[in-house]
Amino acid sequence: MMMMTMVVICVQIVFIPAWIVMCVALVGVIYAVILAIILLRSSDIIPEQRRGSACSAIGYTCFIIPLLVFEVRTCHCEDNILY
Repeated sequence: MMMMTMVVICVQIVFIPAWIVMCVALVGVIYAVILAIILLRSSDIIPEQRRGSACSAIGYTCFIIPLLVFEVRTCHCEDNILY
């Protein structure tokens, strides 16, 4: 029983900072997507800036979403093993 408690504590110590970082990154992705939508609808911005903003929002989304899915699946597998 002691070993199980130690493993649970170690897993929580590892995953809690990862969750915090992923939440901050997800807020950044949401910000980039909203900014890209606003800039795409604005007529005062030059087309290069619009495309750049849209491409960066797509790039951030394609980078963060798979990492978030990986972390959720890893936590789910660890929970199934531990309990």
